[in-house]
Amino acid sequence: MASGFGVSNAGPAFGWQLLAREHFTGSLGGVFVGGSGGAVSQAGYWRGVLNAHSGGYLRLDALGRDELSAALSFTDGGVMPDGSRFRNGDAIAYWTHRSGPIELLAGGGVRAYSLSRSIYSGWGSANVVLWITNGAGIVVAGGRALEDVTRGVPAARYLSASFRFGGSRGTASAATLVRRVRPEEDGGRIDVRAGDDSLRVVTVRLRGASTVELMGDFTDWEPVSMTQLPNGEWSLERIVARGTHHVAIRVNGGSWGAPPNLPHVSDEFGGEVGLLIVP
Repeated sequence: MASGFGVSNAGPAFGWQLLAREHFTGSLGGVFVGGSGGAVSQAGYWRGVLNAHSGGYLRLDALGRDELSAALSFTDGGVMPDGSRFRNGDAIAYWTHRSGPIELLAGGGVRAYSLSRSIYSGWGSANVVLWITNGAGIVVAGGRALEDVTRGVPAARYLSASFRFGGSRGTASAATLVRRVRPEEDGGRIDVRAGDDSLRVVTVRLRGASTVELMGDFTDWEPVSMTQLPNGEWSLERIVARGTHHVAIRVNGGSWGAPPNLPHVSDEFGGEVGLLIVP
């Protein structure tokens, strides 16, 4: 990623970073570990930046309406123009709540500049997102932000309003309605069986289709193309943890929908996903 920043009482800053992160996820939570490296320029002075971080998250209910997350990170901001070296450690935590078209995110943290001399700083922030469509929302945010040495951004208190755009509104949906469908509606039926090692084989019974895609919480809501078997069924091998999952399928590039043999969860935008229970 690359960034630029400007403010009226300071020179502009430009920077770039390469980041790698590995996620290990389950139906109700997960952990991650990662690192990044890059450089930032302030007033023509370039310095290297390194970061290492790890953390995790926990969904407090199967429908993803409340989620807690926390992380620890260490940053080496390189040698400053005065010859000093900027290093710090951060501990952060967030709470996310989703209710209808509204999403609330509140968090805070502590930064340690020197453990031996007990030099610390704290911060807090909150933002509210009003999702207008599935992929576009209005964001109102405020709080206190500490200096971001990786981008050359000074500490500040802020209040902002903005628009957010993306491919979808989030990885978890707040359910408003659960309904059962008639068993005879078999087109697009989804099943899961054990595969090799920890893999599961997900199959969709849908003959006559040219393409079938699947996405769910166990794909991080990234669409995955399924493979057609000789018997006409569509198959996908994936690591799927035991528990309740949300899943949707798309046929021939059409709209996303819930497999008809699963309980349907109607989200606040009129779409539906299926509740898949893996024993």
